Amino acid sequence: MINQANSLTYSPRYAVIAGITALAVNGALVVAGNAAGIAGSKILAESATFIVLIWLYPEPQGRRWGLNSVVAFLMTGVAIGAVWVGLIGIKLTNSEASEWTGFQFSSVVLGFINACITAPLFEEKIVRHLLFRGIEEKTNSFLASIVVSTIFAIPHAGSVVWAFFVSMILCWLTVKWALNTWQRAIVHGSINLLIMLWSLTSGFGWL
Repeated sequence: MINQANSLTYSPRYAVIAGITALAVNGALVVAGNAAGIAGSKILAESATFIVLIWLYPEPQGRRWGLNSVVAFLMTGVAIGAVWVGLIGIKLTNSEASEWTGFQFSSVVLGFINACITAPLFEEKIVRHLLFRGIEEKTNSFLASIVVSTIFAIPHAGSVVWAFFVSMILCWLTVKWALNTWQRAIVHGSINLLIMLWSLTSGFGWL
């Protein structure tokens, strides 16, 4: 029997409201953390919000877990990241690319934790679980993909088109591969990992 809190999962209206509310609350926590000078405030805020959401809004298992599945998720992310390298990354000049020596070690570590772990989990839970499933139940998968991908892309200043493209693929994986939040986060995180490594090492030293 599902408890009252978890029963909200099955209402598309409540799922969308929960997603929007979570975004607002998380934003407020990040602002407060930054104002207080807390290192890694974004990581802490997204982690806390994610933990609350997975308790309130559980979801099906998704695809069967196993070594082959995890490798497939990782390689899917790497393949998508390689598209970024081919379309965008390869065009970066030496002046636009970054060097490892240009960053503090702690900043690099926090950046990787956020980009490859906490942000993918947080974004997949809100965008492609709560918002996507809520809108999908009222419309259809394609329209829901367009709407949530637009929402996802807008905050990604400077890479709006790329973010929209990636979100559409992740929505497709949600529908066609039945990936749950954890599984999509592996794909999402590996995309971010490849892009960060490319950017921080001047294209793996090629540029």
